[in-house]
Amino acid sequence: CIAECGGFLYLHQRLQGQNGAYYPMVGVIPADAYQTNRLQQFGYVFMTAKQDNLLCNKGEKIKAHEFHYWQSQAAGDAFLVEKASGAKRWYSAYATKTLYAGFPHLYFGGDIALAENFITGCKQYASKRKIQNHANR
Repeated sequence: CIAECGGFLYLHQRLQGQNGAYYPMVGVIPADAYQTNRLQQFGYVFMTAKQDNLLCNKGEKIKAHEFHYWQSQAAGDAFLVEKASGAKRWYSAYATKTLYAGFPHLYFGGDIALAENFITGCKQYASKRKIQNHANR
């Protein structure tokens, strides 16, 4: 699963609307998300993986961009994110062998290996599910 920006918000426990009310979401991310009054992150970034994951290996860099008015109580820490200018750094996103979820939008055109890694991960997951389903018969 790849859940960027709005998809990332959807995976939270709850989303706070402009009216202050909370709305239930999927609950995969153990936190609430909320709208802010100003742009939170903007621009091109490089993301360095802290561990092997669905898209890349530990230490590899991914090109991405951010543009959002929303914030999360727990934005994740699977990647060290750096502005392309090098002026700002922070941690962001969740990443496992089956999930990438975060505010940064990935740029697959800049690194075809990302797409290939995602497809490989999908095939591995499908194969694992097929074996599990077969065993449960």
